Amino acid sequence: MRPHPTPAPMQKNLLAICLLFLLPGCVASPQKIYVENPISVNQISIEGYNRLLQDNVNAGFVDYSGFCDSSIFTRYLKSLRSANLSNASHEERLSFLINAYNASVIHSILEGESPTTLLRRNTFFRRDQHPIAGENLTLWSLEHDKIRVLGDPRIHFALVCASASCPRLASEAFRPATVSLQLEDAARSFINDPQRNQFYKEQKVAKVSAIFEWYEEDFTSYASPLSYYLADYVNDPQIEDDLRKGLYEIQYLPYDWGLNGRTPSPEGGCVEPDL
Repeated sequence: MRPHPTPAPMQKNLLAICLLFLLPGCVASPQKIYVENPISVNQISIEGYNRLLQDNVNAGFVDYSGFCDSSIFTRYLKSLRSANLSNASHEERLSFLINAYNASVIHSILEGESPTTLLRRNTFFRRDQHPIAGENLTLWSLEHDKIRVLGDPRIHFALVCASASCPRLASEAFRPATVSLQLEDAARSFINDPQRNQFYKEQKVAKVSAIFEWYEEDFTSYASPLSYYLADYVNDPQIEDDLRKGLYEIQYLPYDWGLNGRTPSPEGGCVEPDL
């Protein structure tokens, strides 16, 4: 029997994540949907969604009840369906898709879904579809086929999957004019968050988020070790210097899939209109 070829780094990590989610046949395929009146990304208002984030997200903790039965949130979700990305700039596409991902996660929580167990993650990420820019997309497809391909590893600190070990959900929406600055702030905040990454000076050990293991190729795309990427953002000058010298052993923390907030009801759902 011929041995299987060793997967390329990206393929290997994707395979690992697929296995993590009990992948039976990978992910539900994107489906084109009819949009009667497409609108350009710069015509989509995020002000209502932005206010909802400001009112219901505190240091990353999400009060999902504030989005429940919200006509403002429903209008925003419907606008995501009608978006036309064909003439969008890189910044418009990036900010739109990050907002779309995070809003779709919130919508799934409102419908009673969650990523808290292995079987529920299968549905949450790979089976449930969301109407975005003329397609029905799973969260998996939205992240891997639409967002990661834009080539900015900082997106991993902005995409929030409703779990405790995910990045903290920002209290503001992403905007084209400021998206790069917002991603830079998100990266620095995440890497210096002791609940998500821990640096031990004496032992020279860095216990970091599993996100860095799952998506290592995104952070080392220019053949630099992961420690270099961490050094770019860590606040402590001594830790930064030691990371650049390769003195730290990198270990990965267990991932906490517990919910990152409070659901609208003990059952975890609320009545949401069809989109």
